[in-house]
Amino acid sequence: MSAIVIFSRTSGLLRRLSILIFLMSSVNEVYAKSFNLPQGVGLWSYSHRSFNPINSTFDKDGYLESIGEEFKRNFSGEDLLEDNSGDLGTLARELNKFDYAGDNSGVISSFDLGTVGVDVDAKVNTHIFGLGFGITNWLTIYAGIPYVSMAVNTKMHITGKNTALDLKRRLGDLSYEELKDGLDTVSGLNVSMIKSALHEMGYSSIENWEHSGFGDLHLGFISSYKFN
Repeated sequence: MSAIVIFSRTSGLLRRLSILIFLMSSVNEVYAKSFNLPQGVGLWSYSHRSFNPINSTFDKDGYLESIGEEFKRNFSGEDLLEDNSGDLGTLARELNKFDYAGDNSGVISSFDLGTVGVDVDAKVNTHIFGLGFGITNWLTIYAGIPYVSMAVNTKMHITGKNTALDLKRRLGDLSYEELKDGLDTVSGLNVSMIKSALHEMGYSSIENWEHSGFGDLHLGFISSYKFN
């Protein structure tokens, strides 16, 4: 009979990734063979793994979705009304006043600047280092650790129709000059404008991100027993 026990100290995405990598390593091939080292004999191994670009993950229901799905934001009138600090929220609230006037029903619902999305592409390379040592002829302990390097690239984009100019023409002389100027400005909303706004708010660029380091240390043992 053989038994394998793996212990892990931390949690999170890197933990899950390192477990996956470790189970694919050459050390695990030794596990699969239920191989016990003779007492006092050691073993070391090295393995390299590279993966296809990662651009999807599982949602809470277990279905695949784009990694960038959680960063998507709709810039519709109703959604912008919830923005209590930005200029777009102020513009949406001004437009919403026309609906309350009763003679321009549907102004805020027809205001739409599109949907901002982010494409995410991650590349992962790993180097797995493993050690084994025979404590007795029937008990062998193993240890393995992956060194993981990740490079993440993102690309922001805007989809959907921008209705700012259509709304400006619809309101005509009912809108005041500042409102017209605001609609003119947002009619040209693009990725560069969004990045510039993020920079002014103190955020650094999110286009590229790289990180490397050791993953979780994994410990295991194999024990064989002979039954008469």
